[in-house]
Amino acid sequence: PHATLSLAWARLVEAALERSGPCGDFEGFLAANPALRDPEHVFAHYSPERIGSPRAQREFVLPNRAPLPARGGQPAREPTPSTGTSPERGEPHMNRFVALVYGIVCYAIFFGTFLYAAGFLANFGVPKSIDSGVAGSPGVAALINLALLGVFGLQHSVMARIGFKRWWTRFVPKPVERSTYVLASSLAMILLFWAWQPMPGVVYQLEGELARGVAWGVLGLGLATVLYSTFLIDHFDLFGLRQVVLYFRRRDYTDKKFVTPSLYKHVRHPLYVGWFLTFWGTPDMTVGHALFAGVSTAYILVAIVFEERDLSTLLGAEYRAYRARTPMFLPRFGRKQEPAPTHTEATVQVAPAEGGLPR
Repeated sequence: PHATLSLAWARLVEAALERSGPCGDFEGFLAANPALRDPEHVFAHYSPERIGSPRAQREFVLPNRAPLPARGGQPAREPTPSTGTSPERGEPHMNRFVALVYGIVCYAIFFGTFLYAAGFLANFGVPKSIDSGVAGSPGVAALINLALLGVFGLQHSVMARIGFKRWWTRFVPKPVERSTYVLASSLAMILLFWAWQPMPGVVYQLEGELARGVAWGVLGLGLATVLYSTFLIDHFDLFGLRQVVLYFRRRDYTDKKFVTPSLYKHVRHPLYVGWFLTFWGTPDMTVGHALFAGVSTAYILVAIVFEERDLSTLLGAEYRAYRARTPMFLPRFGRKQEPAPTHTEATVQVAPAEGGLPR
């Protein structure tokens, strides 16, 4: 038996009975309360990680999305760290001030890495760029560069999966889990910057000020789209600052609502569109730059399959409907968009795993 699932469903059924009153028979009761037919209804209150944890299976745990209804129709009040409650039994803990400083440092490292990535791809303003350095054997350079891209892709994808997070938070306190992910991603990128081998063979080189200006404009538009998209998702939640600030202030973390603002009304992955523009926006395409851009683009296209599977699990039918009506990368001009969902209680952080670096 699953203790939390059983008691949560019992309370949801009890609350439905309080609202609807006698309904004659069971079918009439379900007709009056159609939400109870949905097996994913419990995810409005619990994240999959929490409901699937070993502790939730052996004993009742409080929801982490929306409180369960209490008797009398009022939402139950959850104990918070400010009331003196201790961390859940068996979960790792960290001093609040240390967690805050750690989260700020991780964010600062990420932002510096993001800025360096712009200079690295543009061959401008950084000591080591994608085409700088002394070229060696093309074959050896290709193997080293593919290994570096593989390290980043493996770290970025494995640590983003729900199953890994469930295991990882047995050792890393939940308030700093996202910051730790961001730090690991930044370190993988820093390793790539440091060890990248130049492959200077020319794929194409644009001539003329207009053509070169357009290419640089594509790069700039890509970087701006990446940064803008992170703020649409919730920039500070995505990179772990919101979590550590809430923890420091002794407030419970609550998942963000699933909304589709601005660019997300027209395409599902505007952040990845921004990365594509950033990868390919150059007037001087070398073999090394083409290798980086091609492998990174292929990685994103594969990662989206797993990412959208996780989103469908977390957000249920509402995300599947959004996916069905919204194109992945290219907007449908001239076609009226259906109203976007604005009310589902679900996390967007995992969504567009879209972070400041491709995931």
